[in-house]
Amino acid sequence: MPEIDLPPLGRLPASLRVPAAAILAEADEILDHRMRFVSDRQHDYGDPIRWKVDPLTGERWPDTFHRDLEIVDLSKPSDPIRVWELSRGHQLLTLARASRLAPRRSAAYLGELATQLDDWIQSNPVGFGINWGNSMEAAIRATNWVWAIAIAGPGNLPPETVDRVTASLQQHGRFIRRNPDGTRLRRRNHIIAGLMGLLVIGQAVEGDPELEASARYAARNLPEEIERQTYRDGGNFEGSGLYHGLVLEMLGLSALCLTRSENPLPEAARARIAAMVDFAVAIRHPDGRTSQHGDSDSGRILPAGFDRPPSHDAVIWVTAAILGHDRPLTGEPDPEIAWNLGLDAWEEMARRPSSNREIKTAFPETGIFVLEGGETRVIANCGSIERDGIGVHSHSDALSFEASFGGVPVIVDPGTFSYTGDPEARNLLRSTASHPTPRVDGVEVSPFRPDWIFRIDEISPPFVIRFEQLDDRVELEAGHDAYLRLPDPVTVRRLFRLRSTTGALEVDDLLEGSGRHSISMPIPLLPEVEVAALSRQAVTVSSPRLTLEVAVSGAVIQIDEGPYSPGYGIRVTAPRLLVQWKGELPHSVTLTVSPLA
Repeated sequence: MPEIDLPPLGRLPASLRVPAAAILAEADEILDHRMRFVSDRQHDYGDPIRWKVDPLTGERWPDTFHRDLEIVDLSKPSDPIRVWELSRGHQLLTLARASRLAPRRSAAYLGELATQLDDWIQSNPVGFGINWGNSMEAAIRATNWVWAIAIAGPGNLPPETVDRVTASLQQHGRFIRRNPDGTRLRRRNHIIAGLMGLLVIGQAVEGDPELEASARYAARNLPEEIERQTYRDGGNFEGSGLYHGLVLEMLGLSALCLTRSENPLPEAARARIAAMVDFAVAIRHPDGRTSQHGDSDSGRILPAGFDRPPSHDAVIWVTAAILGHDRPLTGEPDPEIAWNLGLDAWEEMARRPSSNREIKTAFPETGIFVLEGGETRVIANCGSIERDGIGVHSHSDALSFEASFGGVPVIVDPGTFSYTGDPEARNLLRSTASHPTPRVDGVEVSPFRPDWIFRIDEISPPFVIRFEQLDDRVELEAGHDAYLRLPDPVTVRRLFRLRSTTGALEVDDLLEGSGRHSISMPIPLLPEVEVAALSRQAVTVSSPRLTLEVAVSGAVIQIDEGPYSPGYGIRVTAPRLLVQWKGELPHSVTLTVSPLA
């Protein structure tokens, strides 16, 4: 098992004491079984813990053999993710960390850690029930167990608990190896999760030839999977900004396991992971938020606590530390380096210089382009749906974008909120009607049926015509032909123009065709901003730090509101602008966003 040294809170560097105090506060809540997973409020999980009960609906999943489970059942409001998050064991990490940070209370934290491990194993026989619904869940759970015991110290737990966990890890390893998620023709992030789990279990459990063979299998197959599921520019193939972070975390932990084995990760695979770090930095807004294009289930492997902000920062820092790179971002290293790798690793990163790696702004294979000028940052999504053509985690959002001004995200992707638990919300938030891209005649850019919770059909992939850094501006010209399928065909061409000095953004949409058509485009805004109308074609958007003027030509603009999801299971109402036009084509609409002095 990995060795992770955490001293008591009083001996931590000053910058780690506040996040350490937050861990202790959450640990005390966990002692009372009050926890907050994929939700904006706490739930009481009962005593003993109800491992198979959806905390929102109260529905209990049956003790059915895992291959007979109907996980996607749209006739019921229950969502397996709300159950899986608890059984992934993230709270066990918190208890283990708390036992080291507060030695005087370690008996309570360690006792609860052992109790939950024992109770989970007894309540969830291998292969039966929702918590064995797929091998990804088994892999993440096993990884959390291994890390929690390594942090707490195996010698600080009852020997019988360690023995039970060891036996269960053996069962987990066999289950993962014999029940892979996906195939060679249908790639998924679940496959990488399974390989990670086999590597972690193979190192944690000694003397089991079958697990050792499975770990060697994972070591052989991981480089190929990295190549298949990531592009050379560093982006992940699933067309999702936040799933990129989940996969990056899994690959970083896999690389860490392999550095301690006889099968180190080949240099080409390490370079691809490094490119993924660069991509994660590139799609980051100045305040740390990442682009939310595509799906997000707020999935993590070794998180610091219950919060799941839409940010890759912790994963960026931890992966850079694993790879031995210099500081990838400005400021203090993220506390998760200490929580997951030990205080020595955090202090080592704190001593390192800032990285001099040049972060790209063009990712043509992934289809993401970043425009920077003044204090404005635009992340434009010109990517195709994921490589297998089904669009499991992609949205109908070709040519959409996010934009921050003065370091503050203002125009945002609305997020995901739910999968099977709320199909109506799922379909709304992944629809063209929720994204800042032209919607013609109320038709989806990439269609899907209401019951296709994990499928979108791509009619015509977006294409980039040019991306240029000029003397006084950055321009990105792109388009798609998805609306050629209309009775009166329409082509869409979009030009982003960002002024280098002022940070003013212009988005010109040219729609060519014939006949009468309607165009609508929402501009989702961060909930914290306030909007005031100036005219039918202009509004002001204000926050405590800046004021913008948003104007359109060739259309009218209305103040509206819509759902915004900063994390899975969380939804609020946020302001948005609705740009609309109806008439004869060809026609152009220009959106201008100008920072005001």
